[in-house]
Amino acid sequence: LDLSRRVFSHYRDDVVVQPYVAGRNVRASFLGLKPETGVEALGIFFVDSGGDFQTMADSMALYGETGQAAKDAGTYVEPELEAVGASQPEADRKIRAIAQKLISGLGLKDV
Repeated sequence: LDLSRRVFSHYRDDVVVQPYVAGRNVRASFLGLKPETGVEALGIFFVDSGGDFQTMADSMALYGETGQAAKDAGTYVEPELEAVGASQPEADRKIRAIAQKLISGLGLKDV
């Protein structure tokens, strides 16, 4: 939890585990608009952003204050997303099972 608190204090980004492993990234995003929403709402995607890993500058260009400036300069690039379940359904199931354990065990939810 110390690492999670440090990330939040610097970036205001909630994380539980976010280690860097070289190679293709997998992102799991959850948007539960209703309290009873479960792992079926989890979006699990391979993300290819063009670099080895996505930096804070990359994130800001996509989602933050610099996004419009990047669009204006013609340097804005949407990351390529591919649903994990389309090519690796077993990996998709395992990620959902892990997410369910986190939801049940730690009470994680969309806020």
